[in-house]
Amino acid sequence: MKAFILMMTFLSLVGCATKKDKQEIQDKVANEPITDSKSLGLTIKDLIQSSKTFTDAQKKELEVIMMANKKKAEELTEESYKSRSVLIKELLSGKIDKKKVSLLKKNIKRLEDAKLKNTFETVEKITAIVANHPEDKEFAEHLMIFDRPSRSNR
Repeated sequence: MKAFILMMTFLSLVGCATKKDKQEIQDKVANEPITDSKSLGLTIKDLIQSSKTFTDAQKKELEVIMMANKKKAEELTEESYKSRSVLIKELLSGKIDKKKVSLLKKNIKRLEDAKLKNTFETVEKITAIVANHPEDKEFAEHLMIFDRPSRSNR
């Protein structure tokens, strides 16, 4: 029952996202310059290092998390591109083997899902660090309420 109430509360909060919020995010994404992973990594590192709110230990921890995320994402991306290349070659070979195509598509989906999972796990780790700031105590408590049910299911 408690889990149901928490879930309903969460769903109601998620539903409260206004069109203004959605539009703001869409605008930010549309205006964000496209960058490669190397320059994105440098930008993130600069943002972490220039932050006045993080301690040196938090900065180091954030950098470690981001570098691990970057490494795993690059490995998954490389594997995904290889699978896409094999899929395209298979399709253009003149003799399409539906079983092979299906396996390649499943592999690409698995790799892309793993990239998303890696990203979302990194977001959770960063949120935990950022939420540990004393000025963010209320935010940290809010996250803890919604995080409990998902952790118990793991």
